[in-house]
Formats: sequence, C-alpha cells, structure tokens
Amino acid sequence: MKMNQELWIDVKEQVDYSLILNAPDKESLQKICSDLIHRIKRIVEEHQGEVSRNITEQIMEYLKSHYQEDISLDLLADRYYLNPSYLSRMFKQCLGTGLTDYLIELRMENAKKLLLTGKYKVYEISQKVGYKSDKYFFRVFKSYTGQSPLEFCRSNVEEG
Repeated sequence: MKMNQELWIDVKEQVDYSLILNAPDKESLQKICSDLIHRIKRIVEEHQGEVSRNITEQIMEYLKSHYQEDISLDLLADRYYLNPSYLSRMFKQCLGTGLTDYLIELRMENAKKLLLTGKYKVYEISQKVGYKSDKYFFRVFKSYTGQSPLEFCRSNVEEG
C-alpha cells in the first residue's frame, strides 16, 4: 500500500491545476492534458519498475532458500499473488535470465559443490538439489557443465 501512496504523491506533484483551469482555449487544454498524461505514465512506469525489482529480489531469495524443493511457476505466482505469465516476463526483464534458467543455475552450482565434497552419490545429490529423477539431473548437469557428474569430479580433482 505504501507504493500506492508514494505514487499518488508523485502524481499530485505533477498536476498544476491552475494551468488546466486557465487554459486559454481547447487546443491548449488538450496539450496541457497530453503532457500531463505522459508525465504521469512515466511516473507509474518508474514505480512499477521499482516494485518489479523488489518482487524479483524476494523471489531470488526464496529460490536460494528453497531450490531443493519442488518449485513451479504456478507455485511462485500464487505465493506472490501474480499471474504466472506476468511473473515470468517480469523476472526475465529484471534479471535478464528466465526463472527456470535461474533455478537450474542455483541447483547446478550447489550440485557442483556437493560433488566436490565427495560425500554423496550422484542420486543423493540430485535429490538434495531438487530433482526427483537422477537421470534427469544427470542430463541437466551435463547440459549445464558440458560434463557428466563423474567427469566433473575427475577433472576438478585433477586440477585441485
């Protein structure tokens, strides 16, 4: 609700009622109103951008804390009271990457860390980072890193 109050204050600051009331003719009034509408549109877009960035940051924090869970676009949309298509567009616009790609990156970076510990089997890691199927995890990991989990471990042990 605070955003709406700030928006209203910003819009009110743009309205000079004396210009509207003292417009000498219809054409001048149209020009004044047209300019006012453009300024208000810019203010609304700026506020929307700020709100979108805040929501995107909240979603990123949620994903960082819950990447190991079963997460869907619909779940996030419900959680943040947004239309799924709008949420997806907003996230990509703010972050430059899609929601799915962001989640995959989170999961794969954590999987790489777990693999390097040497404490877990691949199927255990796949479950720990949110994949129900270790075969699907294997495919995503290979697509993301260019290596299978085993190849990744071997190449990083040799380098380290």
